[in-house]
Amino acid sequence: QQAQAKAQQAEDKAQQAQAKAQQAEDKAQQAQAKAQQAEDKAQQAQAKAQQAEDKAQQAQAKAQQAEDKAKHANSNLNETELQMEALLASNSWRITAPLRWISQLIGRISK
Repeated sequence: QQAQAKAQQAEDKAQQAQAKAQQAEDKAQQAQAKAQQAEDKAQQAQAKAQQAEDKAQQAQAKAQQAEDKAKHANSNLNETELQMEALLASNSWRITAPLRWISQLIGRISK
């Protein structure tokens, strides 16, 4: 009977050890699943960071284009102002000033 009781105790201990081993395996699987989730979240975060970087580069490119357009517009304005100054300073503009004045006067009188 003692041998049978010891055998039963040994069997119980073996079952307990097997249960603990199963628990340890379950915990290991849970830890592995959590690690996979963490890795997935890290990859998603990296993808979002890449998207944000791409958007920042696009915004920077658009800002550069806008700056280039503004410089071009400013250049055109300066060129137009120089042409207007040259026209107003020209001999033909000064010579035709009386004709323009008379034309404006006639226009006012005829109204």
